[in-house]
Amino acid sequence: MKVYTPCHSEVYNILNNVLNTEKFSDLNSYKIRYSVIFVKDLDPKSGEVFSVFQGLPYRVKINNAKDRILKNKDVDIIIDKSYWDSCSDEELEVLMISALSQLQIVVKKDFPVFNEDGVVKLKLKKPDMFFAGFSSIAEEYGSVSPERKLWKDFIYNFTDCLR
Repeated sequence: MKVYTPCHSEVYNILNNVLNTEKFSDLNSYKIRYSVIFVKDLDPKSGEVFSVFQGLPYRVKINNAKDRILKNKDVDIIIDKSYWDSCSDEELEVLMISALSQLQIVVKKDFPVFNEDGVVKLKLKKPDMFFAGFSSIAEEYGSVSPERKLWKDFIYNFTDCLR
């Protein structure tokens, strides 16, 4: 059972500190409104907590016009609470940087595009690092499995940034 809870003010302090850096000056200049929501996957019988997402421990959602009006927020950042709780202060900041890095302002002819309600139009950037497969196939078939081949390509392409 997924349980959603609003985050505490400490999280918004981290978000604001990150937004006030040069890296995110474009997002910050358009006064985009954010909500940060924690989610955890809780087994109702045992109380055990599981990871919510595969891959990255967060999701970024650009709200549609209806949600922008009802929530008064342009972007929702949904973070796996169990991951958040395991992070150091530096890791929390990098988590927020990673989430915000998915946002991109839509630009046409060198000018930002705005929605009908006056909010700058945003889109999500796709991650440039992605790995998926089945561990059972990689174990059973070894180097001839597509998973192992994909892993080798992944390591080759991202060796410099994964050291």
